[in-house]
Amino acid sequence: MAQWQRIGYAIVCVKKERVTVQEIARLAGVAPSTVSRALRSHPSIPAQTRQRIEEIARKSGYRPDPLISALLERRYKRTAREVDVIAYVTPQEEHLWRRSYFHACAYRGAEEQALKRGYRLEHFPLTAPGMNGRRLSRILYHRGIQGVLIAPLGRPYQRINLDWEHFSCATIGYSLIRPSLHRVCPHYFHNMFLALRSLRHMQCRRIASILTDNMSKRNGQMLLSAITLHRHLYSKAAFPLFNASAYTERETARAAIGKWLETQRFDAVFGVGTLPVMLLKPTPLVPEGIVLAAMGKSSPHDPWPVLDQKPEVVGAAAIDVIIGQIQRNERGIPEHPKVVMVEGVWEPASPLAVPS
Repeated sequence: MAQWQRIGYAIVCVKKERVTVQEIARLAGVAPSTVSRALRSHPSIPAQTRQRIEEIARKSGYRPDPLISALLERRYKRTAREVDVIAYVTPQEEHLWRRSYFHACAYRGAEEQALKRGYRLEHFPLTAPGMNGRRLSRILYHRGIQGVLIAPLGRPYQRINLDWEHFSCATIGYSLIRPSLHRVCPHYFHNMFLALRSLRHMQCRRIASILTDNMSKRNGQMLLSAITLHRHLYSKAAFPLFNASAYTERETARAAIGKWLETQRFDAVFGVGTLPVMLLKPTPLVPEGIVLAAMGKSSPHDPWPVLDQKPEVVGAAAIDVIIGQIQRNERGIPEHPKVVMVEGVWEPASPLAVPS
């Protein structure tokens, strides 16, 4: 620490020794180990004692030594059991959630980033026999696992009950509504706005969008918000919207969408995820000459224009959020949850030739 002092007619910088844990302990009348645990928000220290020590440290100008913190972290990793593991909690068995291109890529990005940072990712399905939030919490706690990443849950507005106070957590997307954790997700509003603008640059003036209430809720209503803004900026006729929520059966939805496409004149049809696949198989529903485009890839090489939401980057960013909490010894439900949004990239393609 440095301070500026006047010496004669000059003002010079005088280096001051760093305030130590021992000095804080002397001022607080406790042992240095108590101060160390209090400043790391260790659960063994009563809240009142921790707050008093934190106030003394703040007033005395205490700042942790980053070199000592890094050394203690490495020492702790060697002696603890599985602090290098981050739990990847999913609502399904692995063979089911890996069918989703987004989920599979997000997991791969999280796994690779964890390895780069000295951690490893381990899958914990909530559907395992006898598994529930309480049992999973005990398993993670007794194994010494500190980091928990909640995968996309498939359905919107879901809840998971864990003993959150033991873990540094984050979730991918908006499907988990309670508790409110730090979340990492694609920048849905930006991505939809970019996709519609890119289609307009392709001389598409009447762009039909197909959504369901479930799709809208899973992205925090941001896709619908971007479409609504385009309808406001241009016209509702330029951006017609088909809500497929009323159709629970796939074939019924296909028939309704097909009839809608037959009776309208569109330059482009924009769907989410695997919707373009549904519009083409088993028989094409999109008239020839109409651009078919999608929000999010359904495979590595989709034959239509697509807004790549970069799920690998989303997964990697979620790992960084969790490791940051672990290193700062932050556990439990955050008082002020943060949202990290990853911007996607538009991948253009020629107007899709409807296969025979």
